[in-house]
Amino acid sequence: MPPEHYAAFISYAHRYKAWAEILQENLERCLKHAGRPGKVFLDSVDMGSGRSWVTQLQAGLDESKSLVLITTPEALASPRVADEYEAVIAGRRDWRQGRFHIARLIDTPLPPFLDPLQHVDFIAHDETQYRRALSELLAGLLGHADRRALPDLAPDIVIPAPPEIGLPLDLRRALVEWLAPILKSKAYRRSVAPALGLPRNALDDYPSFECAASAALVLATGDDDPVAAALRIIDVLRDELGDDEPD
Repeated sequence: MPPEHYAAFISYAHRYKAWAEILQENLERCLKHAGRPGKVFLDSVDMGSGRSWVTQLQAGLDESKSLVLITTPEALASPRVADEYEAVIAGRRDWRQGRFHIARLIDTPLPPFLDPLQHVDFIAHDETQYRRALSELLAGLLGHADRRALPDLAPDIVIPAPPEIGLPLDLRRALVEWLAPILKSKAYRRSVAPALGLPRNALDDYPSFECAASAALVLATGDDDPVAAALRIIDVLRDELGDDEPD
C-alpha cells in the first residue's frame, strides 16, 4: 500500500464541483487548525495536465487515508463514482472503521451496504447545520468517535451557497417510489431503459431498485430542465407500460 499522502479523497458528481471545492478547502483549514495539517484530494485541484486521469485518480485513492463520498442523485448514478467507492471497499478491509465517510448533500437512495455507516448531514443547506456537519466530518477524519465533543472549526471557513438541486425533492421521491417496483422485473428494466434513451442493460447493475430508479431519472434528464424532463419521463413510461403500470 502506498504511503498516505492525503487525509481524505473526495468523491462527488461534477455538477457540485463548486460545493466540493469549498468543502476541500474548509477541511484543509480545519485539519491545520486542529494541529493535524494535511491535504484533501480533489480531482479539480490535484490532477495535473498531460497525465492519465484514471491513473491519477487511482493514485489519489491509494494515497488517501479516508474516502469522503458526497451523496447526490448524480453521484450515485455515476459509474465513475461507483468505481471510486467500490475500489475502497474492495481494497481495504477496515473501510467500516472510519475510512469511509458519507456526506449527504442531496437526499437520494443509498446503496444498502452503505446504510449501516453513520453519515454527516449537509442536506439542510443552512449555516448552523453546515457547521455541525463539517465538525462531525472533521471529527471522523481525526479519528474522534464521540460526537459530544466535536473539534473546533477553523475561524476562516467559508459557508457555501446552497446547491442547485434540480428536480424538487418531493417530486424525485415520488418518482423513485413509483419507478422502483417496476424495475424489479428484468423484462421491465430492459423495456424501460430504451424507452428513456438508455442502453437496454443500463439499469441492471445498481445495488437496489431504488438506486436504479434514481439513476434512471438522472440519466434520462441529461441537460434538460429537470421538471420538464420528469414530465417527459412520466409520459414515456406510461406509454411504454400501458396497462402494466403499477398502482
